[in-house]
Amino acid sequence: MLVTGGSGFLGRHLAEASEAGGWEWIAPPSQGLDVRDRQQVLHHIVDWRPSVVVHLAYRKHDASTIVEGSANVAAAAAACRARFVHLSTDVVFAGREAAYTEADRTDAVVDYGRWKAEAERRVVDAHPAPLMIRTSLLYGTSRLASWQVAIREREAITWFDDEVRCPAHVADVARAICALAIRPDVAGPLHIAGPEPVSRAGLAQAMAGWMHLGDGAVRVGSTPPTAPDRPGRVVLDTARAAALGIRCRSLAEALGR
Repeated sequence: MLVTGGSGFLGRHLAEASEAGGWEWIAPPSQGLDVRDRQQVLHHIVDWRPSVVVHLAYRKHDASTIVEGSANVAAAAAACRARFVHLSTDVVFAGREAAYTEADRTDAVVDYGRWKAEAERRVVDAHPAPLMIRTSLLYGTSRLASWQVAIREREAITWFDDEVRCPAHVADVARAICALAIRPDVAGPLHIAGPEPVSRAGLAQAMAGWMHLGDGAVRVGSTPPTAPDRPGRVVLDTARAAALGIRCRSLAEALGR
C-alpha cells in the first residue's frame, strides 16, 4: 500500500490500521514526492508498483495540489494497475435539509469543496475504477485533530450552531480504507461518516466535556452574515457503506459516554 499524505492526521491512523492488517507500507514524504509533478509521480509510483494507492495528500488552500495532484496520482495508479482510493469531503455539497446520497450532483459553494469536486472528476477520467471516499469532520481520541487541540488550548474560536455535519472517528475511517482496499468491486463515490448529524458547536461541546474542561470552555454562535456561502447542513447518507459492512461509531460510543 502506497499512501500520499501518510504523515497527516488520517495518514498516521491509516499506518496503524494497515500494520494491523498486514500491509506493507510505503508513505513518501511530500519533499520526496511532489504530487503536482506529473512525471515524478508517474516515475516513482510505477517504479514502486504498489497493489493499492491511497491518496490523502492535500493542501487546503492550494488548488493545484488538490486537483492536479489527485489526477497525477490516479494516473500513476492506473499505469501500474493498482487499486486507487481517493479521499474526498462532504463539502463538495452546498448543504440542504435532506441527506446527500452518492447519486447527488456536487454543488459546492466554497473553493475547497469546488476543488475537491473537480479532483473527483479528474480522478474518474484518470483511473478506470477509483474509489472516492467522502467523509466529514474527523476527530481522534489517542491523537487529536488540530481543531481538537484548539479546544484543549481554549483558543478564542466561535463554534457555529447552524453548521451541521456527520463527524467520524479517524480510526474508523482508517479501518474502512483498509477493508475497502481489497474490494476492487467497490468503486465510485462512497460516503463514510458518523451516524448522527451534529452541529459544530455541539461537537465542540462534546469534545470539551470529554476533555473535562468544564462549563464555558466553548464559545458558541451562529454563522455571521459576512460568511453567507459557508455550507450549512451537510449530512451524508451512509446506507451504501453500511451495506458493505462499513460503520463509524457515534460520538457517544467513540468518546465512551
